[in-house]
Amino acid sequence: MREYHIGKGDLGAVLTRFATEAKVLISFDPALTDGRVSHGLDGRYSVQQALQQLLDGSGLQAVQDSDGRYTMKPVSEEPVNLGVTQVISSPLGTTTEGTGSYTTGATAAATGLPLSTRETPQSVSVITRQRMDDQNMTTLGDVLANAPGISAPQLDSERTVFASRGFFINDLQYDGISSYYKSNYAAGESELDAIIYDRIEIVRGATGLLTGAGEPSVSVNLVRKRADSKEFRGEAQVSAGSWDNYRSTLDLSGPLTPTGNVRGRLVGAYQDKKNFFDRYSREGHVVYGVVDVDLTDATTLSLGASYQKSDADGLTYGGVPLWNSDGSKTHYSRSFSIAPKWNTEEVEVKNFFANLEHRFDNDWQAQFRVMHNRNEVDNARIFNWGFPDTETGLIDAEPSQSRFPGERKQQSTDLRLSGPFELFGRTHEAVVGATYFDHKYSFDWIGNKTPWLSPVSVYDFGHVAEPEWDYENRELSERNHTKQKAGYAALRLSLADPLKLILGGRFTQYDREGAGWASSGEYDYSDHKFIPYAGLVYDLNQTYSLYASYTSIFNFQDYRDRNGAWLDPVTGDAYEAGIKGEFLDGRLNASLAAFRIVQDNLGQQDVGYSVPGNPDSPAYYATDGAPPRAWSSSCPARSPRTGTPSSSPPTTAPRTPTTTT
Repeated sequence: MREYHIGKGDLGAVLTRFATEAKVLISFDPALTDGRVSHGLDGRYSVQQALQQLLDGSGLQAVQDSDGRYTMKPVSEEPVNLGVTQVISSPLGTTTEGTGSYTTGATAAATGLPLSTRETPQSVSVITRQRMDDQNMTTLGDVLANAPGISAPQLDSERTVFASRGFFINDLQYDGISSYYKSNYAAGESELDAIIYDRIEIVRGATGLLTGAGEPSVSVNLVRKRADSKEFRGEAQVSAGSWDNYRSTLDLSGPLTPTGNVRGRLVGAYQDKKNFFDRYSREGHVVYGVVDVDLTDATTLSLGASYQKSDADGLTYGGVPLWNSDGSKTHYSRSFSIAPKWNTEEVEVKNFFANLEHRFDNDWQAQFRVMHNRNEVDNARIFNWGFPDTETGLIDAEPSQSRFPGERKQQSTDLRLSGPFELFGRTHEAVVGATYFDHKYSFDWIGNKTPWLSPVSVYDFGHVAEPEWDYENRELSERNHTKQKAGYAALRLSLADPLKLILGGRFTQYDREGAGWASSGEYDYSDHKFIPYAGLVYDLNQTYSLYASYTSIFNFQDYRDRNGAWLDPVTGDAYEAGIKGEFLDGRLNASLAAFRIVQDNLGQQDVGYSVPGNPDSPAYYATDGAPPRAWSSSCPARSPRTGTPSSSPPTTAPRTPTTTT
């Protein structure tokens, strides 16, 4: 039940306002409402109770169809074939597929509470299914490259680094369940096919309330398509583009039982492409299936799995040299590449999930979610470090030749309870949850047995034979095993009709062990961390809102000081304030924000000191400080980008794929 304060007025206008506040779909023939008056609402009602009150004395009734939409029709009539129909669509729930919208009615990605982007006291963007289709965004990398406030430079043909507000992005969520990864040990994340997602929700700033460990940059929530249709629907597409870029997709959904209480969906895509530079090719496919079962009218079980595989040849690790050995600028044809065909990357991604959802009569909702994710990657590469001679083209340094096989596995569970409650005569909202996260990854380095005998011309570099790999002497590059157990809660308090206060917190217990090149030897430690959250939203009117928030996050740093003690996690506190607006009945959102990020306990190398007992591991010490203040703006269009977290003058130019269809 929710609290409504809607005055007496024209029935059509009153229904429009109610649909906006209740986040439901209402359709009606304007001829039915013309000249009719509603007495409005003042109090707490369920949707059905509210519609009954609004329509009292009008001679109309609200009939709910199988998709949850309400249709107005005369009380005395049987179902009729309506004429011109007006649809009021402040979208039901959060699903964007089929709405034609570039926004969503609500997202829980920031606080765990289903709030509109205007009601959320952080910078939020949602890339909907409609926008992905309209702009031909086929991968996660495409989506993030077109999201406001995110920089997504491609280092080469397969590796994309995502960053926001000066920090790398290292948290991906699947239907609200976090999946941590390191950008320098990626396993195909940027090339995940976007065909299986209904929308991608992006929250900028510190998001530790729901994600736990990470950077104060961005959380990205990948919301999968559901089997929500009680009628058979199917769609197939085939496309062809420049440089032999061929793609086909299939999306089938419908009921699996006569009553429609069991529904299924199958989504697949296949792509085979080359590009403008020599020897490059990439083949990939994804298959996704989900079954939704209505155990009761109020309980739904979802079971699903996805499988994705891609093989790329001729990868352009490192790009082509920008400068000759004498400092002059190089000149190559557009199709030139120094990558041999055996520069490869093979990626396999498997994901299994189960979601159980129950809706109580008092508008509370319980959700239990389980997910298993496994990424496997193997790549072979030759990486050029040198510069070519101006006359001969001979490169003045020996390149590195290596393989990097790796695997990432994760199991996650999340239990969440949310809903409204009444206190001091006002309606408020709450969410409480518990989550468990078990994440492992391991990457190896494999050298080669073939000696590099003599300098090679930059023009012959792409034809170098694949070496014999030294599998017997493979070395650990990095391994890690992290467990997080956490409880979290948030309250949205209605202090006054236009003023809402959000308070929350998360307590995380973590265990972490691993080893590798990037750390000070082996590490094994446990600790706990509390993460606070606070936000305030003031509605100036029905269009604009002012907001301010304080959010926090922490991240692991596997460093020890000169005494051998492990450094505490680095904390990132984000302060943000701004103004948001909703236009065209919520179909257009805009925002302007200023933010400040403070990092404390950041590890810096303690020059001249090493970890006791390990002279090869440098010691670190903790520092406090704050990067400069900044501002950002967003609208449903591209907006100014922040830079990458670190940069230096380039010595190579990347060769990155271009897609044209």
